[in-house]
Amino acid sequence: MKAKAKPPKPNTKERTTRRRKVDDAGMEQLYTSVALNKGILDGREHMKAFSIITVVESREGTVTISDITDILTHIVDENWSWTVKPLRDRRYIVAFPTAELVAKRKQDFVVTAFDLKFEPWTPDLWQTGKAEGATRWVVVKTLPMDCWGRDEAASLLKPAGDLVALDRRSQEYGNDLRLLLRIRWPRKMPTSIHCSLGVRQFNYTIELDAGQPALPWDDGGIASNSTTTVRGGAPTGTTGPTRGGALQRTKARPDGDALRGSPTEEHRSPTSNRNCHHGAATH
Repeated sequence: MKAKAKPPKPNTKERTTRRRKVDDAGMEQLYTSVALNKGILDGREHMKAFSIITVVESREGTVTISDITDILTHIVDENWSWTVKPLRDRRYIVAFPTAELVAKRKQDFVVTAFDLKFEPWTPDLWQTGKAEGATRWVVVKTLPMDCWGRDEAASLLKPAGDLVALDRRSQEYGNDLRLLLRIRWPRKMPTSIHCSLGVRQFNYTIELDAGQPALPWDDGGIASNSTTTVRGGAPTGTTGPTRGGALQRTKARPDGDALRGSPTEEHRSPTSNRNCHHGAATH
């Protein structure tokens, strides 16, 4: 009678994954990359009403939250309900009644006991560096037109990179979409994406816009086509009204938000996340 085979020993070795690190203190370091979607832009608009407060100097002991609240009540708005909260870098954050008041209150404020410094909230707070990849203007050809909203486009372009800004103006061809994309290494341009969306299959291509420099990891010329497949898809958008087209191009804002005007203008529009196929930019 044959002896029973022993069961294999379990593999106790931890599998290694891409982009996984453990620092000297034993903390696991994870990495992700996110596009600028409508929710993030709405959040930035909301945070414009917040101010960062620094206690520059205290001449009479510790400055408390109650002390800061009293000052805000007297110098800004006595009818506003001030809620001051500490930050982990020994500063404080507070919501003002309006973003306009935040902009006006940029200078230092000096009282007998202490000095306060007011700074508007900015998305640069606590950033640790610049995002990886290369940011370029690209033209997306034959992207499904019901997916021209910011969030939908970001989802469908994810295999190639992260969306930074949309140019909502009409291009030479009605089914071309121009946008600012942070391209991830080692993606090549032009590239072709095959996407399953619901019960349909789509194929759209991404090319560097005219005049854009080659990617830093390319050889300086136009790279050969690469193909990427993405499963699933994004929720379809709503087709918005269109108006007479204009082919003029505008430069992006330094922070990569909406092209025509500030993010405030984009968010106030009910069609800011809708499609604009053959007309001028909606904003």
